[in-house]
Amino acid sequence: MRPWLRHIMLLLWMLLGICSCRVMAQSQSSPIILSSDRTILYPSRMELQGDESILDLLLSYPELLVKGFDQLLDNYQLRMENVPMSCNLRIFLSTTPARVVEKIQICHNPGVAKGTTGLGGVIDLTMQRGNDPNNALQPITLPSPTTMLSNNNPATDATPKAEGRLGFETSTKGYMLPYAAVYYGSESTDVIVNASLNTLNANRQHTTDQYADIFITHRFDHRNRLLVYLRQSYAEQLGSNNLWNRSYLARARYFHTFNDRGTELLMLAGYRFDDATFRSHPRDNVVTNGTQLYLLELNTPLASGLNMMLGWEADLSHRRYSLRQTMVSTDRPFAANDDYTIINNDFYLELNYSIGPLKLSMGDRLSAYYYQYLTPQGSASSRPLRNFAQAALIYTPNNQHQLMAAYYRRFVNPYYLYTALNRYPQTDGIGWTQGNPLLHEQLADIVRIAYTFSKRHYSFNASSQYLNTYGVVSTVVTPSYLTWTNDPTPHQEWQLDASTAYRSRRWSLVAGGHLCYLASGSYGYFRLAPKILLPHQWQFDAQAIYCTTLAPERQIDNTPLYALLQVRKSIGDRLQLSIQCHDPFNDQRRAAVADIQYRF
Repeated sequence: MRPWLRHIMLLLWMLLGICSCRVMAQSQSSPIILSSDRTILYPSRMELQGDESILDLLLSYPELLVKGFDQLLDNYQLRMENVPMSCNLRIFLSTTPARVVEKIQICHNPGVAKGTTGLGGVIDLTMQRGNDPNNALQPITLPSPTTMLSNNNPATDATPKAEGRLGFETSTKGYMLPYAAVYYGSESTDVIVNASLNTLNANRQHTTDQYADIFITHRFDHRNRLLVYLRQSYAEQLGSNNLWNRSYLARARYFHTFNDRGTELLMLAGYRFDDATFRSHPRDNVVTNGTQLYLLELNTPLASGLNMMLGWEADLSHRRYSLRQTMVSTDRPFAANDDYTIINNDFYLELNYSIGPLKLSMGDRLSAYYYQYLTPQGSASSRPLRNFAQAALIYTPNNQHQLMAAYYRRFVNPYYLYTALNRYPQTDGIGWTQGNPLLHEQLADIVRIAYTFSKRHYSFNASSQYLNTYGVVSTVVTPSYLTWTNDPTPHQEWQLDASTAYRSRRWSLVAGGHLCYLASGSYGYFRLAPKILLPHQWQFDAQAIYCTTLAPERQIDNTPLYALLQVRKSIGDRLQLSIQCHDPFNDQRRAAVADIQYRF
């Protein structure tokens, strides 16, 4: 560890040691819990107003939603039961009720547990399977909003329950978006289906996005269960750059619990296929990718207060680029095919030890990373060895307060095409892209301090994160080639976040800010999101995001403020109408949206 990191970590441990004089166990009823690499939200432990969506809860975290409307979850990947989703994020998050979700895991620095390369985060949804405090496997519970308002606890009977939503959305910008969702739960089987179709025809552009996700949980008995996930997506864009993009994914996870202590074995197998075609005269480019995934993971207690996670994850991917180009100077076409074989073998271990109000978590993931590709000069390959690591100390004086200090080591692999020796041959004096096989990974040392205060109706969250990144890939332009190199200058960044949320029976308010300090210039985002429940089943929602001058989103079109206003009217328990106006300060994205939704 670098000297400056040792000093910072030593100071953090001393501060937490001073605070550890109070010894009280954490209550299982805490609505928000800090873990080693994530913040966990439990909707059933919150004082919800009845039919909040997942999006309503995520609004409390300003670093997630900084772009507004369709551009959601900035730098975060959405997953369900640890499987990446390909849905329309805005529709899924805004229409899926939070009460069908057992917990929402906002993973700020996924690495050891989830193996995510890069510096992005993950939001993982675990769907509701009962309200047992020990997470016993019980039937999915789908109460009506009136039940949730009366006691905020799901029903516990094993009667099969089904609920669904059909919706249709249209906008003044020219798109139509039908969507559907079905939730079914019985004593042994849960089924969740989401589908949407988005068609846009504006400014002589034609765009179609279609998504379908099916998630099935089957419980053979109280110690064996099978999770099956199927996903299909299709995107089509016609215009100056024609694009067809298809994706298919199938994944099965089997869980076996050995004993009453909670020793559990997870086995996973999956396959994903992607096919993208770019057609813009005089080009005809095709990219295909097939990936197989396998995983074994054991979670077990080792002693009193000591738990272990031990796992192996492997994937095999074959990616093919079929490129047809036309020389600008001679109008002569040429073809180039690049094949990449990528193999990952990851071994990971995490230990968690709890004593009184303190919890220590330490983990490491070793990634044996291999890829092979073809170039005009022949075959080339690389065998780098990567390493994730993390350590966290969490102090919980009571069931409302938590304080955490943590260190993470993460890395970013260079893009495959950046390492190709000579992707396009130099012909007739025309400059082409030149890869750099000497590129190495981009490393990041991260220190994070976080605090949360949570009650059923109120929460406050604050965090500070410092990133020191090495070996960032930068562009180098030469007379004949465009190539890449690793920048030896460390890139430093400091992030500061704070947010608060209050909910009552008739209104709620979410406010927060995200600040980022860089050597090149600092920027920030500030969000305010009130909601009012009016008589006769009327509802008013608003959201405003202010971007400072140097914010990346503001640099695009110099729009300092994003806003959304929405009025909803429920007719009975099944029909809901809404009208919303978004981006009123942006001439390009300004639009009015009408939505009708039927619940069955």
